[in-house]
Amino acid sequence: MSPRCVVAQECYSIALVMNEFLKDHPEWSYEIIGTDISDKMLNQARKGEYSQFEIQRGLTVQMMIENFTQDGTKWRINDHLKKNVKFLNANLLQDMSHLGRFDIVFCRNVLIYFDAETKTKALFNIMDRMQPYSHVFLGACKTIVNLNVPFETVPSYSGILRRKKSLKVKFYRRVNKRDTLLWDICVFLNFYKVSRFL
Repeated sequence: MSPRCVVAQECYSIALVMNEFLKDHPEWSYEIIGTDISDKMLNQARKGEYSQFEIQRGLTVQMMIENFTQDGTKWRINDHLKKNVKFLNANLLQDMSHLGRFDIVFCRNVLIYFDAETKTKALFNIMDRMQPYSHVFLGACKTIVNLNVPFETVPSYSGILRRKKSLKVKFYRRVNKRDTLLWDICVFLNFYKVSRFL
């Protein structure tokens, strides 16, 4: 999930990286849910149209050609990426049960606008929608210091959160191949700093 997706640059960037990652794991699939409270932004996100400046700052020419179609001065995301991305109206401060559950949540572009109390509420709502052994990406410059939230920073990975160990008892299960692959995906996405592709 990518809250406050605005025009979906983060969502489509994640899709680009996931397609690369899954070349070595063809048995896996993924779905990205971009959310926003603005229907206008969601409609713009669904179009997947960007200027050349927006897409060339983090993409190679080959990636541009493989994943976009030029239409005049705009570049449009190709269907092989769009098919894995869905956009829904949702508010981090309200019930989000209609969205389902998530393995990875990218929360890079929204918490910076909240005070401490609102951040805490949003993070509890996010945790409510997460699978066991899942992660939250905040971005390297964001922190949960001084917030009473059910997450802790993953050692050596600033900006990636996981459930506090004390909470894992409730969801205890053996770490399996799926969990290991999910962590590999987190490391892979972190390495590529996905929010900077578009």
